[in-house]
Amino acid sequence: MKKINFVIFGAIAYCIFLFVYNYQAPLLTSSEAFILAVDYLQNPPEEFGDPFHSFEIEDFQYEQYRAQLMPKRGFVAEMLNHREWAVTIYYEGMEPIVVMDAVTGELLRIEGPLN
Repeated sequence: MKKINFVIFGAIAYCIFLFVYNYQAPLLTSSEAFILAVDYLQNPPEEFGDPFHSFEIEDFQYEQYRAQLMPKRGFVAEMLNHREWAVTIYYEGMEPIVVMDAVTGELLRIEGPLN
């Protein structure tokens, strides 16, 4: 009986540890999110096609972007405190918004006027 209680207590402690770790996962900084956003715009993944054929950033000022850390939508995402970066880049009349996961940097979507 004591072994069963110990196993149950260990499983509960492990679940609590996983929940706390996921709740407070380390996030990308705004400068890291900006660098990833520029990389995604210059080299978009294949599933997004090539809508940014003229998007070349060489001498870019850090004042020309805005990064917002926003909560992800959905019950589970809100419960686990998942976040996403929305990076808006102002460049030659274009204002693309690159939305990525705040922990992994994975590209979620690209929005905004691109022409």
